[in-house]
Amino acid sequence: DGYRQALIDADIIPNSEYLVDANWSLKEAHQQTLTLLNMEQPPEAIFCGSDYMAMGCYQAIAELGLKIPQDVAVVGYDNQQIASESFPA
Repeated sequence: DGYRQALIDADIIPNSEYLVDANWSLKEAHQQTLTLLNMEQPPEAIFCGSDYMAMGCYQAIAELGLKIPQDVAVVGYDNQQIASESFPA
């Protein structure tokens, strides 16, 4: 709910279609990313609740032939070591 509140505080109306739950799973993050990016109006950026989930997001973006950050920006959060060893870092 902090994310939604931050949007509201910034006078941005949250689009509920873009707010998905990946259950802290790389596999679920991958699937949710595919769903998001296949929408009629896909998001320009994806904020992942962990660096581990961001890796699932990276995989989905690559599968769709898209590039980070040119086509879609990705933010992972929690400073896991694996993030510094992945591409893009």
